[in-house]
Amino acid sequence: MAEVTNETLLTAIKELSGEVLSMKAEMKEMKADIAGLKQDVAELKQDVAVLKQDVASLKSEMAEVKQDIAVLKQDVAGLKQDVAVLKQDVAELKQDVAVLKQDVASLKSEMAEVKQDIAGMKKDLDNLDNYYARLDDKMDVLFEDLINVKTDIRHLKKAR
Repeated sequence: MAEVTNETLLTAIKELSGEVLSMKAEMKEMKADIAGLKQDVAELKQDVAVLKQDVASLKSEMAEVKQDIAVLKQDVAGLKQDVAVLKQDVAELKQDVAVLKQDVASLKSEMAEVKQDIAGMKKDLDNLDNYYARLDDKMDVLFEDLINVKTDIRHLKKAR
């Protein structure tokens, strides 16, 4: 059996001291990482709150547009009835019918534009929903990472 000398003990102590210093440095880095993750989570929560407000605003705006479309549809329906009546009197009212046809075409064009706007808004809303879902996923990953870091720190503390 080899004899343990002061020199071998000092060497072992130096090695262990180096490991302790290394672990302390690593723990300091982990604490900095945790602080950064907490900051990221706070920022993401703020982003989510802003996005929720945007979604609520878009939903409100979309409801108003839907009401406008309903009014336009009623207007178009009324105009179609007028056109049917006017067609019966075509012989007498050809000039009036031409004006009304232009009005109907104009309304249909406006309605098509409104429909395009609604489609764009629906797409924007879908994009916001997708962005919100990605943010939720990122937050879940960050929370899992935070839990893992905390667990690692506990293990490091227990190992001391």
